[in-house]
Order: sequence, then C-alpha cells, then structure tokens
Amino acid sequence: MGRQELGAALAIFMLAGMHVHRAHTNSQMLSKIGSLQDEVAALTRHLKGNGGAGFSETKGASPVESTAPAVPHNSGRNLLSSDAAAGIRTTTVTSTQVETPHLCAAAISVNGTNLVNFLNIEFKEMRDYLLLLVGSLTKNPTMAPSPAPTLMPIPVPTQEPTSLSTSCKELLQQDPATPSGVYNIRIGSTVVQTYCEMDDEGGGWTLLAKTIKTGLTTVEKSVLRESFWDTYANTGYGSPEDSSRVFWMPLERWSELTAGGGEMWQKVDTSSTVQLTGFKVANAAAKYAQSWTGTASGHLGGIDRLNGMKFTARDNDNDESSHNCATDNHGMAGGWWYENCYQLSMFHPNGNCYRFDANVATSVSYIYIYFR
Repeated sequence: MGRQELGAALAIFMLAGMHVHRAHTNSQMLSKIGSLQDEVAALTRHLKGNGGAGFSETKGASPVESTAPAVPHNSGRNLLSSDAAAGIRTTTVTSTQVETPHLCAAAISVNGTNLVNFLNIEFKEMRDYLLLLVGSLTKNPTMAPSPAPTLMPIPVPTQEPTSLSTSCKELLQQDPATPSGVYNIRIGSTVVQTYCEMDDEGGGWTLLAKTIKTGLTTVEKSVLRESFWDTYANTGYGSPEDSSRVFWMPLERWSELTAGGGEMWQKVDTSSTVQLTGFKVANAAAKYAQSWTGTASGHLGGIDRLNGMKFTARDNDNDESSHNCATDNHGMAGGWWYENCYQLSMFHPNGNCYRFDANVATSVSYIYIYFR
C-alpha cells in the first residue's frame, strides 16, 4: 500500500465523524453512513486491484440489540458531538446493520500493525456507534443538544410586537382591571418580558430589577456581585417571575423606557420607601448615567451625591473613586451608580440589601426597582 492509499484510508475515518456531525436529520445521518460505506467499498476494490493478496468481501444483514456504549475509541471519536454521545449512553436500540464490505486480513502492516484489520475494526465501531446514535434520535427526537442556559428569559409574545403595550402603565390604562403579573411589553423595538405591579402605589409599575435576599444560591450571589458590563447593559439576568430571586432588565431598556422621565420606586419591606420623580437613565454613550428631579410626596428621597452618577461594572469603571467601586468596595458589590464608593447596590458584599435613602443604614429583605 502506498502513501496515497494510506492517506485516503485514514481520511475516510477522520471525515466520517465530521460528515455525520453536520447531518441534522436522521435521514441525512443514514445517507452519510451509506456514503461512508461506499467509500470503504471503493477503497477495498482499489487495494485488491493493487495486489492486495488475501482480500475478500463478506456482506450480511443481521439484527443487533445493544445498549449504547461510551464513545468508541476510534479516530472519529473527537469529531462527533459529545453532547449527543452522552445523551445515548443508557438508550437501548434495535436496528439492522447496513450491509458493509468487510476487509479481511492482509499481509500489510505499518509499524507492526495490520493496517487493513485496523481500518476494518475502526469502521465497524464507528458504523455501530452511528447506527445507535440514529436509533436513539429516532426514539428521542427532542434529544438534540440544548443551548447553554440564559439568565435573561427569551420572551414569547402572545401578540404582534407592534400591538403590545409600551409599559405596564399603558397596559393598566387600556384595562384598569389588569391584574399584577408577568407580561410582554414593547420597549422601543424590543419585546421584553417583565413583571407589572398593578395594585400597590396606584399600579402601572414596570419592574426593572429585583433581589430577594432569602435563599440566594451561590450562583445567584455570583451573578449579583460579579457580572460584567455587557450583562448589565445588553443581556440582563434572572427572571421577573415570582419564583425567581434575581432579575435585571438590560440598561438599554432602562434608557429607552425612562427617556421621557417618570417615577422610580424602590419597593422594600419597610413602611417607608424611596420614590423619585423625573427619573431617567441616559444612553450607552453617557454610560447610562442616572438622574432625577425630586421626591414623590410621602416618600423618602435618594442620596443627592448619586444623582448624575454613571454606571460602573467590574470591567467598566466610571465612578469618581480611585478604585473600581464594583470590585473594591468592601468586596465585590456588583454593578451600580457609584460616586466615591457609597455601598449601595443590588447586593452588598456583606450579604445584605439596603434601602436607597442612606448608605447601608437600613437593611431590607428584598429590593424591587419599578418605573412608571
């Protein structure tokens, strides 16, 4: 066997996994397996035509029932989807083998290894594995590898985006009997899923962010303290559902929703709460600077020094301190509108949440930030 024949043989097995990995349906996978079979048959005829003594072809079709093995140790192993392989480890499949040329022993060796036997074993393992994969997908058509989980829920609008309300306030105006709950609204050109508070403080409040301190998991604490600029600005995290302890609507939506000014309400578990008027969040070019013009009657005001502050995250420092207040503020405090490291954010490094009228003065069990 010359170098060209050897290269062709090895290429068949290396490309097989790539071909099948690219096949997105069961019929496509079976077609690819058939193509691989044809390539091996052609290689067999080529080797026989070049003096490969001892070659013969054996064909057969017999039922096979087995439990899908761990990923076979053949050369196609790393080219197949590891997710798909993991998904069929406990799936029992009954199938019929594809008729396949069998390369018998030949007096050809490379470094002491019979190359034809090696290729024959390799192909058989790959063929059996691929048939098990196809059979498993046939029994479990939804077993495709899942995308990585997202922290921001993907909204599923029940109406056309152009017909959605642009805020919870508008939703309540359209139907005063609208109950509190999770709704799809349209902010600018984006459909967003959020919670609408329709009962307290006159209703019509759109949820922008929340932290519920009790029961926070290690992952949730990490998200609150260690998220990057892109998460705060463009992606968001958590869910507005009651069952979720954390939620952050992307600042791009904050900026669009508050562009005309309105009221910001920090709902907490104390009798007095912070409620600001004329509240706005600027755009990305202005680093999402927050501002407000006054305090709602009967409520607490915000800290004046934080009025006009830009947003800071661990990888985008816009505060007035010589340090990054999101990362070096008695620990990791997370993204927020800091001045010279006032310690207010959605979750303090010490494990508490605080009301926004003073610096770490009043600890609370939860924070909901609403806009109307």
